[in-house]
Amino acid sequence: MKRNQHSIGLVLLISFVISSITNALGASTLEIKDNWYYLNGRKFFIKAIGYEIGARPGQNPYQGVRADDLDLMRFDLKVIKEGGYNAIRTWSQFSEPQLKLVQASGLKLIMGIEVNPDGDYGDPVFVRKCEDSLKRVLAYARNYDCIITYLVLNEPQTDHLHKMTGKSFVNLMQRLMGIIHQEHPGIPVTISANAMISDFLDENIFDVYAYNCYDPAEAQTATMGFKDFIRGLYELNGRKKPLITTEFGYSVSRQGEGRYGGNTLTQQRDGLIANYRNLIDAGAVGMCPFYYADGWWKGGDPMTHSLDQPE
Repeated sequence: MKRNQHSIGLVLLISFVISSITNALGASTLEIKDNWYYLNGRKFFIKAIGYEIGARPGQNPYQGVRADDLDLMRFDLKVIKEGGYNAIRTWSQFSEPQLKLVQASGLKLIMGIEVNPDGDYGDPVFVRKCEDSLKRVLAYARNYDCIITYLVLNEPQTDHLHKMTGKSFVNLMQRLMGIIHQEHPGIPVTISANAMISDFLDENIFDVYAYNCYDPAEAQTATMGFKDFIRGLYELNGRKKPLITTEFGYSVSRQGEGRYGGNTLTQQRDGLIANYRNLIDAGAVGMCPFYYADGWWKGGDPMTHSLDQPE
């Protein structure tokens, strides 16, 4: 009995020492259980915001060489943290110098991986390109515990999925997830699906459920209400994993249909607060409003701030 007590005491001591070293180094442990994210053993509610470097006036983040822009990014991360957020969400991968900044800021990261959603999911050349690109990112990204989720695809379109076949889509996703699970174990992998067009997808092939969720006055959200529609998506998947919303919000562009654009600042403010409440009530354990900087480039001319472009 004394030997067992001694062994138990030794195990507890070792655990305490490891925990102390981990905390001293600033490292964090991530676990998914009971439909929640747990960070260092505690429930972690993700208060993120969509963030994209290279989306300022005159810039297009998806054309040419994208600069790290570290000074601006350092300023942005400081503002985001002071605003009460604890994480950011991206649509494409950060470079290693950018990841170092996120790590130093104390913010967590839901990091997008640049996979063309319009690609040929069954083409061996496309698949290999996706795999090789992902491995190059993971060669450095696996060293940063600020990353709490990988998004390997953003908003695949229904017609394209049908054309490519569900089998090729699932095969590609499983290949990319397998690489991440091997190279960066313990970090969940998912996609950011469009809630309005991806309700047919069984998201249980991923580690967490993730949707871009808007509140337009049309289709299911109009008939069911925003909260009940999102809750319905969660229930459709069986409520087996954490649910996070990777986009939501109200635009104040001059024009827009069904509340997606055409809002006043007051409507935007009240709408965001209502969205937060509805998403929490629907079961979401994390959410990312869209987004920190205007997407000037989406209006067709990155030098012109087109107020008619909802995003």
